[in-house]
Amino acid sequence: MGRKLLTLGALQLLADDEWYETTDQVEVPEPPFTLTRNEGCGALQFTIGMYRSGRVPNPSPATLLEMARECGAAEKLSKASNEVAESTGHLNIGAVSYDWDRDFVRVWYISDGMNFVMATYTCGRGEEQLEL
Repeated sequence: MGRKLLTLGALQLLADDEWYETTDQVEVPEPPFTLTRNEGCGALQFTIGMYRSGRVPNPSPATLLEMARECGAAEKLSKASNEVAESTGHLNIGAVSYDWDRDFVRVWYISDGMNFVMATYTCGRGEEQLEL
């Protein structure tokens, strides 16, 4: 399986060849950048916050994890599970999994110290291991 570089606004993402941008198929005003697979079961969406000026935020992994928890609470998702707060080189990450109705949702908050990406993956509950 090959890989390709996808450019989603200010975000560049190295993805397997099977993933395609399908943002134009999301039927909401101002949809987030969305990736899906041809034979896939879920959608991966990205919202980007670029640093403009002022104090550099430099969030810790713990802060990003709290942001992921707050996202789940705001959306009235189930109790958080599979929580991760880690630093991977120049990126800090906070992530949480949720069950939501009949779906599985994984939420990541990622920062390089200045900019933020909120990524979500949603699929039918029980199908998450096929793509996650």
